[in-house]
Amino acid sequence: MENRYRFKTKGQMLDEVAHRGFVERAVPTTISCSSISKARWDGHAPGHCGYCVPCLIRRAAETRAYGREPTAYVGLPQLNGRVDPRTSIGEHIRAFDYMAERLRQKPEITGTLVRKPGPLMDYTPDDIQAYTGVFAEGIREVGRALRGVRATAI
Repeated sequence: MENRYRFKTKGQMLDEVAHRGFVERAVPTTISCSSISKARWDGHAPGHCGYCVPCLIRRAAETRAYGREPTAYVGLPQLNGRVDPRTSIGEHIRAFDYMAERLRQKPEITGTLVRKPGPLMDYTPDDIQAYTGVFAEGIREVGRALRGVRATAI
């Protein structure tokens, strides 16, 4: 079996899906959030927090594909303004900001970063190159979505 989207970001997948309208309508009914129940601590029904890593990737994909976010986010409804990087909301945004800036300043480290979780011994050099590209594009995709929000001490 081959995953034809293995070298695509989530945004690229949404851009290229065959039944785009159907997927756009279905997106809000799916879950990406790493902890949908944390909303209850703020008195909300379970739902996407909007600031964990999976939510940020999802938001970037929605923005890329649709120019908007069809999904409702309860913990961070809008990607604009300032968030405190010392909070759970701000720490993930700051991490993406940091990585995007790191790759912008030193793009040659991308191949090393892709191998950090493990050596990728089961993949061809061409596959590793493609994964390196999708990693870098994924970071850029999230970076574009985060342009309106800054993780700075409030």
